[in-house]
Amino acid sequence: MDSNATSRYCSADRAREISRLVALMIVKDLRPLQIVGGEGHKALVAFCEPNYDLPGCKFVTCYREHMHADLISRMKSVLTTTEFLSLTYDIWTSAANESYMSVTANLIDNSWCLNCMVLPTLPLEDTHTGDHIASSRLLGTTKYPPQKLSQLYLTTDQT
Repeated sequence: MDSNATSRYCSADRAREISRLVALMIVKDLRPLQIVGGEGHKALVAFCEPNYDLPGCKFVTCYREHMHADLISRMKSVLTTTEFLSLTYDIWTSAANESYMSVTANLIDNSWCLNCMVLPTLPLEDTHTGDHIASSRLLGTTKYPPQKLSQLYLTTDQT
């Protein structure tokens, strides 16, 4: 290893940004939290930034929860200000034979940007009757209620 690399200083701001990017990589790439303790990851980070202390799983968990809360806040903000919304309900069964329903919102926001948001994915515990699916649909939209809708469109996969 280069002797200059080990004497390089890692500022607090740079360390904070590296920690944020490590957490973001884990979330965006769907990696397990334990990656931060893995020998390969430690070696890579030590080579790239020798004086940086890797965050542990606890930091990544807290940061992930912060990212989730921020995302929910932004989603609610967009959903409460949109006038036109399309909701898609998709019922599917996992490999373990468990049924779920996902709700997806599609909308054009006030800046004319297309947004697609997966709202809740809920387990369907009962049979797939019309009444049960309808009550589950209602449950799936009450968590993020749109406020000033002019029009609402609902679609299903009809399978």
